[in-house]
Amino acid sequence: MSRITRLAGLAVLTAGLALPIPAAADITVPCPGIVVDSSAAIIAALQSVGPGGTVRLEPCTYYLSAPIVITGTFDGALVGAGMGRTILTTLPDADGIEDVLMRNWISDLDAPGVRGPTLAPTLFHFSLFGDGPSRVAMSNMTVTVTDPRPAFASARAAWFGDALLAIVTVEGKWVSTDFDEVALKGRHTEWGLGSNASYGIEMWGELSFWPESGTQRPMVGRHTLTRSLIEGVNTGYNPYEMADSSMMVRHNRFADLAVDAFDGGDMEASVLHVSHNLIELAGAPYGGIWIIDADGALVEQNRIAGEAAVGITLAAGRGYRVLKNGMSSLVLPPGAPAIVLGPDTADSLVVGTDPALVLDEGTNNRVLAGKAKR
Repeated sequence: MSRITRLAGLAVLTAGLALPIPAAADITVPCPGIVVDSSAAIIAALQSVGPGGTVRLEPCTYYLSAPIVITGTFDGALVGAGMGRTILTTLPDADGIEDVLMRNWISDLDAPGVRGPTLAPTLFHFSLFGDGPSRVAMSNMTVTVTDPRPAFASARAAWFGDALLAIVTVEGKWVSTDFDEVALKGRHTEWGLGSNASYGIEMWGELSFWPESGTQRPMVGRHTLTRSLIEGVNTGYNPYEMADSSMMVRHNRFADLAVDAFDGGDMEASVLHVSHNLIELAGAPYGGIWIIDADGALVEQNRIAGEAAVGITLAAGRGYRVLKNGMSSLVLPPGAPAIVLGPDTADSLVVGTDPALVLDEGTNNRVLAGKAKR
């Protein structure tokens, strides 16, 4: 049986622990040292850590046979020993080749008229609709999904071609997030939509109500994604349905993506900065950055390379600043634009891209080849 020991106020959990423990400021899930399921131990630690506390993972590989699900209100951090040193991955079968299939979620699509926590299978799922504000932080780890069909057992597998909806999903009302030095890795597959995870990080106000009526409660909070790697998925980072929030996406690498790197929008009265990211595309039909209805967003000094239909698309919104983004290594279809300003854009500024490579369908937008004046 698993044991809990207390050392100088530090709670130490053994692998496989499923029982709740008293709240603590700092909890360590020790390295099991063998190929065993650590899902229950990590869930128990996250559920037990005190407000503002940290769950620490050691420099080893933790195997998961079920999603990590946290609901209600949560204020804490999951911290590893470094990317490539702390690895979380799905548990292999006895033959060591195929991964254990992810379980399906209970949601409104399973029981018509009953609203549930989310739309589809996710490896890490934070469904935070408690009465108080929540904070989710993940740092210094690698999370990898290797099974080409990780959601094969899903009742709605056909929706996503047996893929996960996302490696990490966050939904809620008053939620702030901080992802720093996290590597999230999927893999391309011949099944379904082209990857075994549709999104690296999927973050909405309320996923449960899509697609029937859209999000009912937008998310309010502060969000950062920094110094991280998202690789081998369809879309790297997908935040939608925000209000009175701020989002900073800086100094990340998005690699081998099948659709796009950043896909966000519907950010009422919010601040959005997407800057200094390296984006490497693999024939993406949407491109590097896709934004809709995020007035005043700053898209600055991103490097976009590889093959794609377009580099940056601003579908709707006002006051965008698209400054000095490098796309010299981006391969586009003949005659395709590098930047698109959609017909519902207005009063936006593009600087540092050849005007001949900008398709401006909006109103009162400006496209300049030189440097922006601050």
